[in-house]
Amino acid sequence: SLWLISTQITLEKQAVLFVFQNLLQLNQLVDCGMSTIIIQKCSFISNNIFSKKIHTREKSSVSEIIKFTTKWFFWGGILLVFLIIICGLFFFQNNKPDHFFKILILLALVAGFDIFVGSFLYFLEGVKNIQDSYFIRLIKSVIQSVVFWIMLVKTHSVVAYPIGILCGSICSCLFIFSWKKKFLLRKIFSERFTKKIKWKTEIWPNQWKLLITAATGYVAYGTIVPTALS
Repeated sequence: SLWLISTQITLEKQAVLFVFQNLLQLNQLVDCGMSTIIIQKCSFISNNIFSKKIHTREKSSVSEIIKFTTKWFFWGGILLVFLIIICGLFFFQNNKPDHFFKILILLALVAGFDIFVGSFLYFLEGVKNIQDSYFIRLIKSVIQSVVFWIMLVKTHSVVAYPIGILCGSICSCLFIFSWKKKFLLRKIFSERFTKKIKWKTEIWPNQWKLLITAATGYVAYGTIVPTALS
C-alpha cells in the first residue's frame, strides 16, 4: 500500500489520505469502550449462544445486550458521520484539495456504516465464535486492500480509500447476515427478553474508564498527523 501511495498520487493527496486515516480513529470515541463490554458480557452469560443446551433465559439476556448495543452503534455511526465532517473541515479550513468535500462526506458515511456493521462481530467474539469473526475480518481486510489498490491505480485519487472501506464493509455485512444461515439476527433477535439493561448501573461503571483511555489516545496520537499535514 505504501509503495502504491507514494507512486500513484501526489504529495498533497498523500497528506490528505493520511489525515483521513487519522480521522477514522474518531470511531474510538464513538465506541466508548462498548465493544469490550459487549464481549465481556456475552462471554460471561454464555459459552456458546448457538448451543442447543443453552437456557432460554441466557439467550434472552444476550438478545437484550444485542438490542441495546445495536441502537448504540446505529446512533454512534450517525454521530461519527458528523464528527468526521466537522473535524475534516476544521483541519482543512485553509487548504482544501480538489473535490475534498465530496470525498470527505463519502468517507464519513462509509465510516458510520462500517462501525455499525462491525459491531456485530463483537457479539460473535463474546459468544465464542472467534473463528468466524476473525475469518470475516480477514476477508474484509483482503477485499478492502485489493479494491483500494485497484482504485488507486485506476483513479490516482484519494477516493480509493473510502471505496475500499465500503467494499470491505459490504462483504463483512453479507457474511454476518447470511453465511451458514446461523448468525446473529436469525438466532437471537427472535428470542424474547425479560430484563432491560440499565445503562447507568450495568454499562457506565466500566465504560467511563475505557472512554477516558480512548479519548486520551486519540488526542495524543490521532490529532498529530492532521495538525501537521493540513
